[in-house]
Amino acid sequence: MPGDPNAIDMSSEKVLLMVDKPFSNHNGGPILFGPDDGYLYLALGDGGRADDTGLGHTPGTGNAQDGTKLLGKIIRIDVDSPGTGGKQYAIPADNPFVGMAGFAPEIYAMGFRNPAYASFDAGGNHALTTGVAGQKLFESVFIVDKGGNYGWNIREGTHCFDPADDSKPPAGPCGTTGARGEPLIGPIIETP
Repeated sequence: MPGDPNAIDMSSEKVLLMVDKPFSNHNGGPILFGPDDGYLYLALGDGGRADDTGLGHTPGTGNAQDGTKLLGKIIRIDVDSPGTGGKQYAIPADNPFVGMAGFAPEIYAMGFRNPAYASFDAGGNHALTTGVAGQKLFESVFIVDKGGNYGWNIREGTHCFDPADDSKPPAGPCGTTGARGEPLIGPIIETP
């Protein structure tokens, strides 16, 4: 099976991927191998600081909503196959953004602040879940679907989010879709 962690030779190290991030916080979570596909899943935070704004964050959208950046995403790569363009890994052909203009092909799902925890369900469907550290008000747990957008920094969990004032959810209607018109997916659990 590709990506079998028991087959990794720990006596040698090979750098597969490096992602620059502007701040030391929001590092994301664990590295997982998919139980059904053997691919490597890596959860990456939005780049740190606060609100997905400022130095090193895409103005207006933040890194988590910017399809050209790996920050604020869960990525999926094939570490057992060589890639193209000098990459040490291949892109699974069924990754949801392969061939889509304005999106890195590594992206599996997007719109995360800091997906600090992740696991595959040991049950029959092996659903991927992630626990996301919130900004100030809400923590969330999401079931991660391929190609899904989980809303950061448009929403924090089920609530509207205003990067200019993260102390309270803004009044009035808030965005329910991402830049492509895709629905933002809410959490299955939310806590203060």
